Amino acid sequence: MECKLAVLFVILLSTGESDSCNNDISNSPTLIEESKRATTSVYLECYCQDSKVKTNLKWLDINNKVIETLRPGPKPDMYTERQTNKISLHIPSLSKTMSGVYKCINDHNNGSYYEIQQYKVDVYEPPSIREDSTQFISLGKDSKIKCELFAISLPMITWHKKTEDLIQIFTDDKYKIVSDGLIIKNVTQEDAGNYICSVLDLKYSEEVDMDITVEVMIEPKIKQIVANPDRTLIAGEALTLECIADGVPYPEFTWSKVTNTKPGVNTTNWFVLSNKMWFENVTGEDQGTYECIAKNNAGEAKQQLVIEVLVPPQITEFSNKTVAVGSNAQIVCNTIGRPTPNVSIIFIGKDNDEEFRESTEDDILNNLSFITVNPSHEGFYICNASNEIDIVTKTMYLTVLRKPHFKEPNETIWGWIGKTVNISCESEANPKPNITWRYLGNNEQTVDEFHMKRQLIEAMTSEPDTYYLTIDITANSTKLYGYYECIAKNNLGEAIKQIYFQEGFVPPPIKNASGETTATSASFEIVVPDYLVGPPIIGITCEYDEASNYGITNIHKNRTWSIDRDFKLDKLKPKTTYNIKFAAQNEVGVGEWSASFFFETMKPSTPNSPIWEVDFPVVNVSKLNQVLKWKAADDNGEPIDYYTLRYCQNCEIDEESCKKINIETTNKLQLNTNILNANTTYCVELLAHNQMGNSAAANITVHVAALVVEPTPTLSAGAIIGIAVAVVLLALLILDLILLIWRRQGIIANCYYKNNRKRKDDNLQTRRQLLIQ
Repeated sequence: MECKLAVLFVILLSTGESDSCNNDISNSPTLIEESKRATTSVYLECYCQDSKVKTNLKWLDINNKVIETLRPGPKPDMYTERQTNKISLHIPSLSKTMSGVYKCINDHNNGSYYEIQQYKVDVYEPPSIREDSTQFISLGKDSKIKCELFAISLPMITWHKKTEDLIQIFTDDKYKIVSDGLIIKNVTQEDAGNYICSVLDLKYSEEVDMDITVEVMIEPKIKQIVANPDRTLIAGEALTLECIADGVPYPEFTWSKVTNTKPGVNTTNWFVLSNKMWFENVTGEDQGTYECIAKNNAGEAKQQLVIEVLVPPQITEFSNKTVAVGSNAQIVCNTIGRPTPNVSIIFIGKDNDEEFRESTEDDILNNLSFITVNPSHEGFYICNASNEIDIVTKTMYLTVLRKPHFKEPNETIWGWIGKTVNISCESEANPKPNITWRYLGNNEQTVDEFHMKRQLIEAMTSEPDTYYLTIDITANSTKLYGYYECIAKNNLGEAIKQIYFQEGFVPPPIKNASGETTATSASFEIVVPDYLVGPPIIGITCEYDEASNYGITNIHKNRTWSIDRDFKLDKLKPKTTYNIKFAAQNEVGVGEWSASFFFETMKPSTPNSPIWEVDFPVVNVSKLNQVLKWKAADDNGEPIDYYTLRYCQNCEIDEESCKKINIETTNKLQLNTNILNANTTYCVELLAHNQMGNSAAANITVHVAALVVEPTPTLSAGAIIGIAVAVVLLALLILDLILLIWRRQGIIANCYYKNNRKRKDDNLQTRRQLLIQ
């Protein structure tokens, strides 16, 4: 039995009574001899009974050195304690190095002494077995169960196997007992179990046992490698690989990435614990094949798993670019991602307003290159990179370098007193051009005037890169009319612009005008002057009044039209003569009045035909409550009191197919199509009416589609059947309850009384059995 804790024994050894304590060497010292286990203690007393003899007792160790007496402080490995005519030896814990002879002497202090007592001790270590309590043997091979012995002098080894009984093992064809274990030949699964290695130290009669559990080693087998959450995942997600395997003993695991990687690429973005591998954040570089090796002393197994990492697209290169007109260029949008991103480049323009601009198919380019760059290519471009994970965009600007260019190389600018004129030399150019101004004069000035004005212009353009000349024209200022020249120049070239700064005048009088009248309105055709020295005409002004008022007052009505509008007067009196005159207007001012024209309005009549506010004579109605509007008709001198709408189904003109409604002018001038039938065509006629009668008809055709109206939700056939079945079952249940209460009949009554009878029969049968017993 293995001893891990030493037991301390206190041995009191008496020397007995000594014959004498003199110098007679014929007296042999007393000898005590024994074997003791390490860690036990020793206590010995040595003394003389002859009180007449002077004593100086001491103990010597195995090296004949005096063992010191106990002093204050920590206790030494061995010490002595002195009493009257007696000295004791203390060894608290023996060790193997303390084996030997200890002597008790009487020292005469003259260099001579004699031995009174000898103590010979043989210290031995307690026997032990230092092996694993669980050991493995190889299937089909000769394997050893180890039982290595320590501190045993004369061992006797026995082996037992625990089954239902304890069976002793001897050396035979199956087993061989050796000094450091038990060899089992041709191991099978039946050799697994619990064994006992027992060792007896014959010299010291010490015994130690060790229980050993023996398992038959099984070669590892990998069932599967599980990827959580999946073997295909998106970069940035966490991943766990678990290698699930069996084997005896349980195998040790090794992980590795077997896919070839580029030199310098970090491939240690994981950490491993036993059969698991963790990735906190997978990257695109983590994609590849991973191998798990499960290994024990019986062998090893390998299995691989391919991990695919999907990487969102990333635009690595799409930067601003500057090129010159006429050169070739490429706009490069390099991307990375897995799967490989789809790339498209869209031209936005100079405003970078992609939120409001709809791109056409012509705008979207996969590969964008220009053989010859022109100014229209300048602007913002957007690169879209997308794969099944995400979509990213990036914007760049293409700057086109070009020499100066004037959209209008020749320009006329008008000036007049009170006008501030900006003469512009702004051009399309990149980089920014240098500007040079020159005054070229005109044919109406003298040489002195030319030089004076030229010096004035040079003073105005003393600042470099002056894009504008600002000239304030007053009555007292020198009029700087004439020809100007500006030169815009950069490192790519130059352009010249000539500006004719000319004095402007108001338009000349209008000479020709004609008109057509109704009872309340007049429309005019005006011939504007074809010879004009000044800015273009922007409007026509008229002054008009009843002819009779011209001899009474000088205050008359006036009206101004822009040049692009119809020249029409409304709200005139019927059958009245009017006097009217016209004047043209430009930025300088209003020109002279024309000669007076006379026109006479007509007498009151039926209204003009109303006008539908639709683009086509045929209207398709595809939704409920759609309205068709019209404009109020000219009343021609008598107020319109109502409008008449007549609509004929399928355009059949008869009393049965046509319906008519009158709409007051105070109501909305519109037709609500909800009065029309769906999936039907109507011919609609609109008339305006006043006291003079009806206007001409305004006709349109209306096609009303088969309008879909959301039906009111109803129960399905299945729901109706379900409700009916439930009602029938409820009625049957009520009827059965009535039968139960009234006649004790029905399904419920039958079940109840049947169970009650069964319980009575069971109780009766039980009593019969008790009576029989």
